[in-house]
Amino acid sequence: MSSTSSVPATELAAAAAKFRDLRAHPSRFGGSPLQPHGASTEHVEWDERVDSYGGEKHAAMETLLRALGVPGTPAKDVFQAMGPPDVVLPSEDAVRSLQAGPQAIQQAIAASAHAGAPGPFISGGAEVVAAGGPQGKSFLVYMWRGVHDYLYFETDDQGEKVAGAKWLMAGE
Repeated sequence: MSSTSSVPATELAAAAAKFRDLRAHPSRFGGSPLQPHGASTEHVEWDERVDSYGGEKHAAMETLLRALGVPGTPAKDVFQAMGPPDVVLPSEDAVRSLQAGPQAIQQAIAASAHAGAPGPFISGGAEVVAAGGPQGKSFLVYMWRGVHDYLYFETDDQGEKVAGAKWLMAGE
């Protein structure tokens, strides 16, 4: 990886491995951006490592944000470290709409499509929310605690380099 951050390569590798491991563990807050809004997660127990602010998954994602969210970082480095995103969207409005549920996501995507933005695309095991192709600016979304809290990377207009990255949290 060719990250331009000040995060040591060993710390980046450890955070990436921890994230990929804990990504498979369900969150009390759910996971899929396409599950019905308000879908029950009562059967999922609170997992300190996954659900807690400052827990292992959150800490790993913070490190990955510092390492890979630096503008100019190759987007392929994000994929290499974190795996395929949970969802790829065409606009920041669509990213923000994830917390509002599937209907809001589709409305934001439709608005982006009418504005001439490329549709979302999916790489690897990420969820499909609409048809489209991997061209132009996109937003790579990685769930921390489902659509409750997530990290996203914005790519440049060519979709090749990171333009920025930030958290979107429910803010309770």
